[in-house]
This record gives sequence, structure tokens and C-alpha cells, in this order.
Amino acid sequence: GSHPVRLGTARPLDKNDSAIKAHPATSSNWLSDNRPSTMKEREVKPGEVATFSFIITGPSVPGVYKEYFRLVVEGVAWMEDFGLYWEIKS
Repeated sequence: GSHPVRLGTARPLDKNDSAIKAHPATSSNWLSDNRPSTMKEREVKPGEVATFSFIITGPSVPGVYKEYFRLVVEGVAWMEDFGLYWEIKS
């Protein structure tokens, strides 16, 4: 519809300076700098599960990185922050 549910970068919201996002394999897969993916299902009812698919590539500088994400209904509102993140060790 006109307000798709997407996964957005968080902490801060719409973060677009990620070391992970800078890798070409990642950037070619994401919708934009702060939107990795759109929900695959057409509809998800309460209690059901939504699926998102995207690539994360670790930075070339060794370290431990946390990349945070949050659901957003585009043009409407951010959903509750459940603390969703990936810890990447490179």
C-alpha cells in the first residue's frame, strides 16, 4: 500500500553513517541508506511473523559493531523499539 512496513536503521533513527552500510555488497542490497528491507508478506496480523531479507557486510576495520534496527510504517510512525540489533565481529 501507500504506507509499507520497512526495517529502518535506529539509534539514532534513520542512522545513515554506518560502517556496515558503507560496504558495496551491502549498499547494493538496501532500499536506501537507512532502509535495509521491506516486509515480504502482504499482510501480518497480530501474533503473526513478518520477514525481512537483506545483506550486512562487516567493516574492514577489525572490531565489534552493533547495528540497530526498528520497524517503521513509512509516512506514519515508528513502531515500538524492541532493541533489535546484530552484533558484527570483524
